[in-house]
Formats: sequence, C-alpha cells, structure tokens
Amino acid sequence: MSVSDFHRSRRMFCINDDEVLVGPPNSPMSHKQWFNTLGCDCEKLIEESVRGFADDRGLFFYKGVDFKVNPETEQTFLKHLTELRDILQLPGDTPVYGGVTPTDDLKYPPEREYGTIEELTTK
Repeated sequence: MSVSDFHRSRRMFCINDDEVLVGPPNSPMSHKQWFNTLGCDCEKLIEESVRGFADDRGLFFYKGVDFKVNPETEQTFLKHLTELRDILQLPGDTPVYGGVTPTDDLKYPPEREYGTIEELTTK
C-alpha cells in the first residue's frame, strides 16, 4: 500500500479550539497537507490539536508529531466523540483507539484500545 492509498483508505479529522473539522473523503492528503489547504498554521495544529482518522479498523485519535495520547487529549476527544460519530456516520460498535505507532507498512498499530463508540458514549 502506498502512502496515498493509506490516506485514501481513511477519513481524517481534527479537533481544534473546540471545533471538529473533517477532511474530504477519499483524499490522498496527509493532515499536514490538509491543514495547508485550509490556510492554517499546520505545525501549530499538529502539535496542539487532537487529530486522527477512521478506517475499516476503527476510530483513532492522537496528538503531536509522535502520535501519542495523554489525559488532556483523551478528554478533548471524548467530549467530541458523539459529534465525530455522527459526522463520520460510524456505527456504535466501532472500536476506538488512542495513539498510534507509525510503521513502514503504514498499518499504524494503536497503542491503546478504549472500547467501542457505544460503550464510550453511554458512560
């Protein structure tokens, strides 16, 4: 799988200043490229916003160039999970993952599993 194929296989999002932004479907862009098209300070958004993607494995979120999560990242993501579910039209049984490990094969395995969207939104 090429980088472009990986990007097309997922739908990216960003939570910045309490606003959810969702990238275009079937886009070959990275988050950084997408942020540039929006005229944003992409380095700042990479470092300060919660971002992630949904693909056929689940919904992933993280922050920073190291793709990590911390309690603040988790809190921001969970606050907007219902809105993300609705915008991305994800079923309740979609697994939710935090943090990823970049790999050469572009599989980006998650660092932590939180449960399903339904489990997280009914707590």
